[in-house]
Amino acid sequence: MSATTGKPLVIHQFIPSLSHRDAVGTHSKYVSKLLESLGHKVITFFDAASRRILLNQFGRLDRYQRHTKYPAPDLIIYQASTGSPIADYLLERDEPLILNYHNITPAEFYEPWSTDMSTELRQARNQLQRLCQHAKGAIADSTYNANELTAVGLDNVVVSPVMWDLPKPPKFPHSISLSKSSSKINMRPINMLYVGRLAPNKACEDLIAIAVALRDQGHSPHLRLVGRASPPSYERHLQELVNTSDAHQIVKFCGSISPRALAKEFARADVYMSASKHEGFCVPILEAMAAGVPVIANPAGAVPETAGNAAHFITTNNLDALAAAVVEITDNQTLRSDLIQRGHQRASELSLPTAATAFKNAFDQLRTTL
Repeated sequence: MSATTGKPLVIHQFIPSLSHRDAVGTHSKYVSKLLESLGHKVITFFDAASRRILLNQFGRLDRYQRHTKYPAPDLIIYQASTGSPIADYLLERDEPLILNYHNITPAEFYEPWSTDMSTELRQARNQLQRLCQHAKGAIADSTYNANELTAVGLDNVVVSPVMWDLPKPPKFPHSISLSKSSSKINMRPINMLYVGRLAPNKACEDLIAIAVALRDQGHSPHLRLVGRASPPSYERHLQELVNTSDAHQIVKFCGSISPRALAKEFARADVYMSASKHEGFCVPILEAMAAGVPVIANPAGAVPETAGNAAHFITTNNLDALAAAVVEITDNQTLRSDLIQRGHQRASELSLPTAATAFKNAFDQLRTTL
């Protein structure tokens, strides 16, 4: 069966790792569901997976080491986001290959924290360059990521956003009211939220510094960091910063939490903070917008593209300006309401149905070139 015909295809999707609530893994699940709804037969192969993912009926799944036991597919899709032996395996295959690129974090962010991870990321970049020479085309989830692919020689690239089931907008507007027992505005708690991996490129130390600065100015900030450490040495560094700043009362490490608990975090948050210095997309920004939480973000990588006009952008080179923005957005109800409204609109523009349509169109466009 030819991949260039309109007939259903046998598609083998490969992903290095499947993890609970991981953007790449969730996107891959929706890729499988979408393509199967279009009549294609999809089997997803992985190198590692959490038990929860396997029990959640992802679809047709198997370990990539067993791939040779299956008949050859008409097409292979590789979800590229890190280094993996899967990439080397696919480079030896003859079937048409499409990359779905989610970005690879530059290794230099990890060099002070993990030699193993920085080495893996360098290898991943090397693999990506070779994959771009081998692939027939690619789907990138942002123009920022697409430009990385074209820079290493792959011109047949279509942009389609991450498929992710965003939370439903709250029934009531997310607003702030002063405590009746407080006559001073700066005594009202300011709940700041970050969601994502505690990773060096995310610059969580800047968020801690902002919380400490607000405290020292007489405000009552509370910063909650939701997500697992990657690597653990970086989280230890963050905890040391909290210790040296005597910030135990204003900074909490929440770890990885359930979707229900995450919904509660968004419900209590006054502002969502992203100080990240490198992003290929950034799903948590859209989650915050969908949940009605104003977003303050460093305009790095693909963040401006993902957030559109719905975030308050300030470079993290100016932490004082970021701290001032937190106060302004919590105090200025007109600005706050405007950001919330624009955030709902942006989340709607990148909702799961919209993203699924975009992916279908991108897939159809690439299929005609195979």
